[in-house]
Amino acid sequence: MLGIFLLFLGIFTWHNYINNKAADIENLSNSFNGIVQKVEYNVKGMPSVMVHDKQYHLIGGYNFEYKISKGDSLIKRKNSTVYKLIKKGTDSVFLFEN
Repeated sequence: MLGIFLLFLGIFTWHNYINNKAADIENLSNSFNGIVQKVEYNVKGMPSVMVHDKQYHLIGGYNFEYKISKGDSLIKRKNSTVYKLIKKGTDSVFLFEN
């Protein structure tokens, strides 16, 4: 019984590791600079945003604090882990780093 549990735990750990690596690679390859057309937050508070008619799922490890809203400017450069948010109609700028 312990062997089955350890096998399951190992498979689960490996699966999470692979998924996290894939998300990190996707995050680094993303690049956009534009107005947020749409934003939705999941139950964990992680946003999905639409910029230039393309949907981006912003990964965990960042604390966006529900600050991203429709109409804001959002900038993410390729191979960077920094998101720059400029709030619509204000001079407020937020940097989110992982």
